[in-house]
Amino acid sequence: MNRRLRKTLASALCLLAVGASVPLAHAAPKDADAQKLDRQAMDDDYLNVRFDAAEKKLRDAINLCGASGCTPKIKAQIYMHLGIILVNAGKQADATAAFGEGLKLDATAAPDKDFTNDAVQKAFDAAKTSTPAAPATTAAPSAVCAV
Repeated sequence: MNRRLRKTLASALCLLAVGASVPLAHAAPKDADAQKLDRQAMDDDYLNVRFDAAEKKLRDAINLCGASGCTPKIKAQIYMHLGIILVNAGKQADATAAFGEGLKLDATAAPDKDFTNDAVQKAFDAAKTSTPAAPATTAAPSAVCAV
């Protein structure tokens, strides 16, 4: 095989290897259904001060996601909303735990500003100080091809 062809093949294989190591950005199979429950909980139940109903919907959404049915970002946001609901229902310790679960999934997750008050911020801050950082969800390719 001539030198130019080998270089071209090596470059192509390198690009293929690097491309395969970058995760594809797409929704998980249960994201849409979990987000629907999430929106109902926050836009309907929370705004109408039905905290028990909102909590149930959010826990149903989390259970629907299971271990891998939803992307970490979606599941983390549901936990953030659950934390907000629990604070407003007077369950501060449970709220801090919910915020912590969300942070374990996505270190950049935070309560929606539209639903945040001093008590929500306090519970979230407590979770941030007691929760280990979430693992990186995307990784850069570990090797560089030299052709």
